[in-house]
Order: sequence, then structure tokens, then C-alpha cells
Amino acid sequence: MTHSSESNDLSTLSRQLLKGLNPEQRMAVETTGGPVLVVAGAGSGKTSVLTRRIAYLIDVENTPVHHILAITFTNKAAKEMQSRIRALIGQRAENLWMGTFHSICVRILRREAEKLGYTPSFSIVSGDDQQALVQQSMLDANYDLKKFDSRAVQAQISKWKNSLSSPKQVVRGKVSSQAEAVARDVYDIYQSRLFGANAMDFDDLIGNTVALLKKDGEVLEKYQEKFRYLHVDEYQDTNHAQYQLVRVLAEKHRNICVVGDSDQAIYAWRGADISNILNFESDYPDASVIVLERNYRSTQNILETANHVIRNNRRRKDKRLQSTRGEGVPVRVCGLTEGEDEAKYVVDQIQAYVKDGGKYGDCAVLYRANAQSRVLEEAFMGEAVPYTIVGGWTFYDRREIKDILAYLRVLTNPKDEISLLRIINTPKRGLGSQTVDKLLNYAHTEDMTLLEALNSGREAGLSEKAAEAAKQLHDIFQELVMWMEGMPVSEYVAEVLHATRYRGIYENSNKEEDKQRLENIEELFTVTKRFDERRQGTVMEFLAEVSLLSDVDKEKGQTDESVRMMTLHSSKGLEFPVVFLIGLEETLFPHSRSMDDEAGIEEERNLCYVGITRAQNALHLTYCSERTLYGQSSFRQPSRFLAELPEHTIQRVSLLNEDIYDWKPGDHVRHFQHGEGVVLEIREKPIGQSEETETVMQVMFHPSVGLKEFPKRYAKPV
Repeated sequence: MTHSSESNDLSTLSRQLLKGLNPEQRMAVETTGGPVLVVAGAGSGKTSVLTRRIAYLIDVENTPVHHILAITFTNKAAKEMQSRIRALIGQRAENLWMGTFHSICVRILRREAEKLGYTPSFSIVSGDDQQALVQQSMLDANYDLKKFDSRAVQAQISKWKNSLSSPKQVVRGKVSSQAEAVARDVYDIYQSRLFGANAMDFDDLIGNTVALLKKDGEVLEKYQEKFRYLHVDEYQDTNHAQYQLVRVLAEKHRNICVVGDSDQAIYAWRGADISNILNFESDYPDASVIVLERNYRSTQNILETANHVIRNNRRRKDKRLQSTRGEGVPVRVCGLTEGEDEAKYVVDQIQAYVKDGGKYGDCAVLYRANAQSRVLEEAFMGEAVPYTIVGGWTFYDRREIKDILAYLRVLTNPKDEISLLRIINTPKRGLGSQTVDKLLNYAHTEDMTLLEALNSGREAGLSEKAAEAAKQLHDIFQELVMWMEGMPVSEYVAEVLHATRYRGIYENSNKEEDKQRLENIEELFTVTKRFDERRQGTVMEFLAEVSLLSDVDKEKGQTDESVRMMTLHSSKGLEFPVVFLIGLEETLFPHSRSMDDEAGIEEERNLCYVGITRAQNALHLTYCSERTLYGQSSFRQPSRFLAELPEHTIQRVSLLNEDIYDWKPGDHVRHFQHGEGVVLEIREKPIGQSEETETVMQVMFHPSVGLKEFPKRYAKPV
């Protein structure tokens, strides 16, 4: 009788936890023994599966909570899963080990640090402190910080640590760049300095944990016994060190459940290795493989579009997403002439959606490069459309843009102390906080500007070296002030960047964020060139115009009732009723940096798949026939991903000039590169060796340019 009662209770618990799951999800929850690979397509409810699986282990199978480990990639994901498990089984979930790779490793190392020669109170260095330590190590190795970029060295050391390469192994290996050569000489010194300070950097947290487990059999046995059931979310994003950590912990009991999707592997640039998920069945030949293909987010037209694009990748686990929400409206593919037209299209579509009863907060605009946001921001501001930049800054709030504008403000207003303080030691020029304090005190005592005080360093009490550095900066400003008169703003900004060596901060770095900062600097030239073309004004007038553009209502932009703008990488894990994926052009998306090999193109295609599957109800894909980006205007080719779309799920719309304007001989046209001219002839011309043709026009321009022939779509009205 008692046995029957217990069985009924168990059955009730099980029913509650499995309620609402589809057969594949249920299988993933109930398959608790041995290795399990859950291939979770976008929008397939993986978080629900993971949380219920852990709750099932605790509540139905009576697994002690301290035998379960769950690893996520973000603190946000860990908190959400923790709260969901608590909602399912209450207090029994309290002592669950759940967190990011780094947080889990910190917990282990705080307990075991002495076995590696650290004390349990070891420090964790990051950010500026880590950068300073790298720089000090470079000085110890006799490297000039002005000639060698410390950020590139730091990035290379991080790369080695993530592949579990020790300083000794690196010294024996080959190097393929100057940054690697410098990093090789610095790595051991940097690591010794960290150890001497009883400190670890973020990469050490995982690397040292793996080293400890492999070195100490007793510690390994302890944690293998403790963590009898392992769960890893977003397994496709693991790097080599993370892979080794999971593998060694799971080696004894082999109850490891990994959840991921090779089609959403988009982080190779930060060390993620897609082969970890693709080789899971080789690592564990007895693995159960469960594929979640039912999508609860998007309509079938959106999913079919995603399926057709991603099937062009070779390195993937095959699956085909199926919607539970019906067919929906077709995906709209729109061709436009230039970036401003694209921005106007997005604004018009959003305003029409809101007019029909939708909300601004339903809409998201996704782009490959941060610099693409600038044209959109100006269009949104011009039409009073509220927007928020997600996972980044608005264009004019980005550090590098604010720095350059600060230089310009000081040059046009020598009394602007706030702007000068921002860039007085950017790039580094030996004017630290104590030196600046002395200069400020002297300036205020002597009733002069901080800029003037730079020329009186010795009188302000500076050392000879600091005084010389201050005078050099003063002289740079003086020289730049003389160049300002009559020079176009674009040329002047280029001179400022050259004279101050500002661009060099990011130019030699291998870090992805620094490459993006360089792109943003180049995009500023798009703004200045447009200003020069429009009004040929002064630097002061340019600053006034930019100030008006960037002076938006910040609080209003942070509400839920605003359009979200973000890079495709930032969109991972999010969903929106209406999505605009813009800039689908070769060298922009796929990005030029990813076009050297097949793996790079496949990761870009994954990124496209991620972008498409963010959309719930409506998706717009846009491209331009020409675009001004990073200060350069160029003709564009539609992205190869657009050629991979299935015609039965999409609606193609062309708003290109060639489809709007019926040109004829004698018409005046404008070409962005050649200027204004007169149409002489319009004819059809074969495209390469194919039977297809395109319409081209012959146009006579200014005598200095002459007669030019080009596709009709590149002509604009005068």
C-alpha cells in the first residue's frame, strides 16, 4: 500500500514537471543517464528543457542537489534558470551549483587555491588593472609601449590561455606576427607578476581549474564524485579550455547533458570551437541525441527562409525547424539605392506598423557592423521615433567618437577644460592623474586655461619628463589651431588623428572591439564628408550640428516603447515581433574580414540564421546598390545569402532608382563619384557570359571626368 502511494506521488510529480512538453522535449528531460546531446533549434524551448530536467533529477529521481552542476554562458541566463527551477520545486533548488564557467571555477579555486600555490583570497584582475600589468611586463622585457600595442599582446596571451598553452609551450612554438613575438617574450613575465601578486586574470580561472584537476588526483576524484550530473548550455560556444574542464569533470560518471545548436555558433573570433559540439558523438559514442525542431517563436515563412539559408553550411548538425504558429506573411526582401534610402524605408515601415496599432517596442533593427547605426539614428531622430541601442552605445556616445569630438572642442574652444581632461592622456603620453592635478592647480592659481598650463610644466612642479610631454601636447594643439582655417572638416579631422596619434590606439590591436572602434572612426568621416558637401562650414559649425543630433532624450530612449537597435551578435537569445535585418551586401554581410575561408563564411551564415530567427511575425531584409560607410562611397553587390532564399516564402520589393525613374537621353543625372552629367544613351548590356542583361547608360560628365558608362541603378535625380 505504501509502495503504491509513493508510486502515485512520483507519477504526480512527474506529470507536473512534464506538462506541456512535446515528445522530444520530454525525452530530453527524462533521459538522465549517460551522455546526452540536445540539438536545440532557435525558439525550441531549450531553457524550459534544461530547467525541467534539473528539477526532474531533484524532485522525481531524488538526486541530491549537490550532485548537480549547471553551466551557462551569462549570469543573466543562470539567474533566469535558477528562478525557474525554484518556481518548479521550491527550496530544494537552493544549493544548486549553477553559474558561468568563470563563477563555477572561482568557487572551486577558492577552496583549492593553496594546492596551486595561491591563497584562497587571491585577487581577480581585469580591465585597466590587467592592461597595466601587461604594460609593466612589456617594460620589464624592454619593449617600448609607444611602438608596441599592449592590447594586442594582451589579446594574444588570452588566446594562448584559452587553448591551455603555457608560457613554456609558447616559447617552444612558432610565431606568425610581431604581436605574437612580443607576447611570447612577455607571457612568462606577466604570469610571474600575477602569481607574485596572488592574482589571476579571467582566463586563469578556467585554465588553473583544469590544471588543478589534471595535476591532483585527489581533487579530481572529489569533484567528479560531487558533480555526477553535468549540464552545459550553449555548448557550441565553448572554447578549448572550457571543453577540457567539462570533459575531465564528466569522465567518471559520464552523465553529461550538453545543449546547443551548431547553426548558432557565432563566436569563433573569441575562441569558441564549433567542433566541440560537432564531435560530441565521437567523444561519447553511446550518447543519446535528441533534436528539438519545433519552434514556438516564428511563423513558418520565417523558419523556411532560415532553413534554406543555413542548409548551405557543411559543418552542422542537420535539422529543419517547424513552426507551431502557422505560415504567416512572406518575408520582405527590399533593394534600395543607398543607406539613407534604407533608413527611410525602415522608419516608414515602423511608422506604418505603429499607425496600425503596433508598438515601437515590437520592432528591432539588426546590423552586422556598429557603424551602420549612425544613418539609422539620424533618421529616427529626424522623425521623432524613440529608439534604444542594445548592447552598445549610440554612435555619438561611443568612446572613440567622444574622444575625437573632445579634441575638436578643445581646438575650437581652448577654455573647454572638461574636453581637455578627457583626452589629455589619450593616447598615453605620460600625463597621469597626479601630473594633471598639478597642472590644474597651477592653471587655476595663475588664472590661465589648462591648455596654457601645458606650456608651463616646470613652473607647475612637474618632473622634467612630464613637463616635456605636456609641452609637446601644447605644441600639437597650437599647430592644429593654425591649420583649422579654410580646411574642409574631413581633412582637418584626418590631420587631428594623425598629429595626436589617436588612431594608433586601435590600429595595431587584434581585439574585435578595437577593430569595431576603428570602423566607427572611419564612419565619422562619412558624417564629415556629408557636412562638407552640404555646406562647407567650419569645425565649430560641424560641432554645433553634431551636438544637436546627439542631444536626444536619453530617458525616453530607455523605455520599452522604443525601437531596439543592435548588432547581430547582440541579438542572440532575443526575439521581436518585427525585425529589420539591414545591409545584406557582400563585404558588409558577409563581412570582408570573414571572406578568406569557408569557415569564416559559414560563421557569417550562422549569424544570418540567428538574425532571421529573431523575428516572430514579420521580417524585412534590406540591401543597397551603393553605400557610404567608413567615409568611403562604393557600389555594392547583394549578399550571397539573398541568393539562398526560397522564392516561395519571400516577397521581393525593389525601390532602386532604376525601377523608380524612367530615364531617357537628355536627362540630367547625378552619380555619387562622377558628379552631375547628361544622359546620352540607354541600352541593354549582357552580364558576363550569361544570357541575362542589365540596363546601362552612357553619361557625359564634366570635361575633367568625360564619358562614363554604368548600370542605370547608379543614377540619381539632380
